[in-house]
Amino acid sequence: MSALERYPEVLTAPEVAELCRVETRVVRNLAATGELPGFKIGKAWRFHRADVAAFIEPKGKPRT
Repeated sequence: MSALERYPEVLTAPEVAELCRVETRVVRNLAATGELPGFKIGKAWRFHRADVAAFIEPKGKPRT
């Protein structure tokens, strides 16, 4: 089981920040610019786990 699978299907900005090891404001900024797919419920950002997984997957060159 990966670390991401331990989280619910819909994550909060602080949960995504914890996974990515960044500040919560970075996650909110990425969502606001559309770089990280998310949606708002009131003023709070929410993120589908599959979208977060796709966002953190390495793009292009595989890791060595």
